[in-house]
Amino acid sequence: MSACPMSSVEAVLDRIAKSAGRSATCEYKYDGARVQVHLSLGVGSRNCSIRRIFSRNMEDITARFSTLLDVLEMRVKARDAGVRRSSSAESMIVEGEVVALDRITGTFRPFQKSLRSRRALLHDLFEEKPGYVEFVKYVDISLASGDKTRNEAALVRKYLAKTVATGCEGLMIKLLDGEESEYRAGRRSYSWMKLKLDYVLDKSTRCSGKPTVVNARDNGTFLADTLDLVPIGAFYGKGRRAGVFGSFLMATYNSTSGNFETIGKVGTGFSDASLMEVSARFRKMVLPVIEGVPEQYQSCAIRSCHPDVWLVPEEVWEIKATQLTESSSYTCGTDMDADSVNAAAPRKGLALRFPRFVRFRPDKKPLQATESEQVKELFQQQRL
Repeated sequence: MSACPMSSVEAVLDRIAKSAGRSATCEYKYDGARVQVHLSLGVGSRNCSIRRIFSRNMEDITARFSTLLDVLEMRVKARDAGVRRSSSAESMIVEGEVVALDRITGTFRPFQKSLRSRRALLHDLFEEKPGYVEFVKYVDISLASGDKTRNEAALVRKYLAKTVATGCEGLMIKLLDGEESEYRAGRRSYSWMKLKLDYVLDKSTRCSGKPTVVNARDNGTFLADTLDLVPIGAFYGKGRRAGVFGSFLMATYNSTSGNFETIGKVGTGFSDASLMEVSARFRKMVLPVIEGVPEQYQSCAIRSCHPDVWLVPEEVWEIKATQLTESSSYTCGTDMDADSVNAAAPRKGLALRFPRFVRFRPDKKPLQATESEQVKELFQQQRL
């Protein structure tokens, strides 16, 4: 369960008075991680046959808190352990808060630390050895006192040029202080930002290294990020690509609907050898022929936009493009104007302009692909 925030003691008492039992208990509220523990005891034994821990979102986090299970199992009262237990229950679900405790002082410790604190601890724990273990190079910036935007912008541009000169892609910018700088595994947010050379330089200035203002309509520039997309369909090749799949229908993932939404076709960036390899692999992933569109796919009604074959969603590819455009041929982001005054008009999706294959992403599953919501954010940034 989750609690509703209340603004005053009076509001709390008013709610209790309206309840059927008109009574409540007041418990300490700890600042930690909410967990739900599932335990199942063997008859007359302290050993648990089932031991699992879940987060508030019902994600299995047993491996993360495995030592907690050992502690709980030791404290369960077993009937043959000489401790009286009134309940005959052999299984239980317990919800609680995991907090960090200082064993010396008995005080609670912050469950998360800022990046500045974590970085200092990292430098204290490890010793650098060039070529083996090295700390990332960095420069700190601050906008806390006064308007430093112009000075800090110049510092970031200079440092970006320096990183690229050493062979790096660009910069990772991470918030240093405050709650937003706390580490959140697997979550995408503006606490971490990446700035690549393609974002701020066009092809004509890449050799000189001079920053320019990016115009998303120029073919020589790229989106502010590559996209991790799922190939859900394939088109037969023609000409020199006859006999293999020549291009592929790509999709984003909509975590709200659970559907894959089309965003464009990609056919460049492949070598002849890689196309043959992909085609051989995909022939085993072709879905049975049906009338219309597979259930988990959201594609427009235009038949010419449908692929020659639909594919099982099993792979993730990294794709780059020059920009995003509105198109009635694709469905990514079609709900972005749902609340606007033009909601009654035919909705357009978002499509990639000049998409190009970059690499395969075997480290990612289809449900970890770029989400449609992220693409909509990129489109809004492009409009600025």
